Amino acid sequence: YGCPIIATDCGGIKELLAKGKCGKIIPVNCLSALMDSMLELATNTKLREQYAVSGYERFRKNFTLEIMGNNLERILKNKS
Repeated sequence: YGCPIIATDCGGIKELLAKGKCGKIIPVNCLSALMDSMLELATNTKLREQYAVSGYERFRKNFTLEIMGNNLERILKNKS
């Protein structure tokens, strides 16, 4: 949706956000990091726009329904 992302560092978030190039990654259960990140994005237009654009571009290149469906189909065919 063209919005910047703030996400906690769990599961595959680093990979999804290209190790922080497509969004802000903060520690799990760290309210101060969340507040600091929200304030940073609220006051830094350039960073906010950078995350929004790079996140959307990464989504379009890797995670559309068509791409994900094709990847799943390829995986399932290789397991047969």
